Amino acid sequence: MIKDLIALTDVNGRKQLYQVEHIDIVDASAAQISLPADEANLVLITCYPFKNIGSQSNERVVITATPL
Repeated sequence: MIKDLIALTDVNGRKQLYQVEHIDIVDASAAQISLPADEANLVLITCYPFKNIGSQSNERVVITATPL
């Protein structure tokens, strides 16, 4: 959900919090997904719809979160 928090911890124990800013559904056949190169965002991409994960998934969920 928008404004949800994501917490990541690296192998050295450093923690980073991110806040979800965008959730987009895109066509899986799209050749590119635009990502700003000048921002330190976390971008998560997975198959969609969730009930059809695998060869039946024709869309992708793209979740963009910004560091706090």
